[in-house]
Amino acid sequence: MKEKIVYIYRIIGEKGRFQKRTTFFFAIHYFISAVFVISVPLLFWQPQFSCLNKKGVYEICYEDTGACDNDDVQINTNVFSSISAEFKLYCDKRNLRVLGQSLVYIGGAIGILIFNQLSDIKGRKISIILSWIIVTIGAVIMAFSQNIDLILFSIFLLGLGIFPITSIDQVYLNEVSTGKYRQTSQVLMYVVWGIAEIAILPLTEIINDWQTFILIYKSVRGFTLLFVLFSIFIHCLYYGTGFIISRVGLELRWNIFYIGIAETIGYYLSEIKSPYLKRKKGTIISIIISIIFMMYSICFTIPDKCQENHQLCWQKSAQILSVTLSRLTISFAFSLFILWINEILPTTIRSIGQGLILGLGIGGGFISPFIVDASYSYNINPVLTLSALGSLCIFLSICIKETKDVKPPDEIEEELQDDDYQKQAEKFEKRVIQFGPNLKDLVNGEDENQKKQNQSEKKQNYYDNNVDFQVKQEEEFKQFPQGKKL
Repeated sequence: MKEKIVYIYRIIGEKGRFQKRTTFFFAIHYFISAVFVISVPLLFWQPQFSCLNKKGVYEICYEDTGACDNDDVQINTNVFSSISAEFKLYCDKRNLRVLGQSLVYIGGAIGILIFNQLSDIKGRKISIILSWIIVTIGAVIMAFSQNIDLILFSIFLLGLGIFPITSIDQVYLNEVSTGKYRQTSQVLMYVVWGIAEIAILPLTEIINDWQTFILIYKSVRGFTLLFVLFSIFIHCLYYGTGFIISRVGLELRWNIFYIGIAETIGYYLSEIKSPYLKRKKGTIISIIISIIFMMYSICFTIPDKCQENHQLCWQKSAQILSVTLSRLTISFAFSLFILWINEILPTTIRSIGQGLILGLGIGGGFISPFIVDASYSYNINPVLTLSALGSLCIFLSICIKETKDVKPPDEIEEELQDDDYQKQAEKFEKRVIQFGPNLKDLVNGEDENQKKQNQSEKKQNYYDNNVDFQVKQEEEFKQFPQGKKL
């Protein structure tokens, strides 16, 4: 089988028409998926209020800064129409808003665990088709629902279908391409993801209503566990920044626009540099730089006269610049992380392994809105919390082995050892068949010719013994005098 795959690669080339066509269609997958996932902060946009202060002047406020306790408060309606505003998911119902932000990642974690395994059993194509069916059902339910319970269920379905699509697409690209094009095509998917984030801003200008917008083996157990933890923390870091940008910099839509540009640049730089960068070193340095920029953003305090969304000041620009550069380096590290997974996992379990690591890792996306919300509730800057999680990613990276310029294993080490005896037996059997049936019968203990020869020798010996006995008996008989009876 392996020889056939190598032969196919030689025929179609490293980056033939088939690979390019596949990359193009998967890029469309990633664009649509990114629009859905990145839209979650917009769909559950935390409402902004105008509260009457002691001086009798209305000022900007939020849930945790007095909006829920103020008797005279008005919700600002000159922003994107969100699910939170329409169904009043704030104050006493803020938990429903946080749950809605998390459901897409809960569905994604479950979906990856199920569909990645299904793709190994039934094939990649059927798994991708089923995932798209689930996404379509979720989108239709969301578009026509007037009930918050159905909307939450539809968001769960979207996550259940979207994340398996992106994961299986990566596995498929890894399988059908080789050489430098394999790395290029995989990282290109995340470049498209960044472009989709950029497209959010013009889409919200056109559509400003949410409803219209919508481990068994010891040899792999160690690094799989480390990668699962790493995946959880980096997903929490990555998606967590998406839930804090409504409080920093400019208006949320513009923040997403600039961050989308940064992510696109980050993924593009990763595409260029990944063939030459060591995975461990590149990931560690990228996360360190990301944490530095993220911490730098809290050094700028927005003055009271610049609190309105439409007001501009240099502090807002400095904040969004720091967060943007932080997201750029996170994107760079994330793409190296994906390559790292595919290079360290054996071929026989690559799809299941990646599904497990990314599926459980999306749990980081699930807990990220809770972490951000809890940080605000306890008056802790969520940047500090996310930076601490980034530090854990650095520690885990140190414990994982380097895979740059190392050939990915084809088999699990334990299974390879167990198969040695079987392979030797098969090899010897082929040699037996090559030398003819006599040798094969001899190996199987069924040499009929030898049996016949042994039986013939036994008969001959028996006959010879009888003849000798008769001759001896006649000689003894002749020794008696004639006529004398015994």
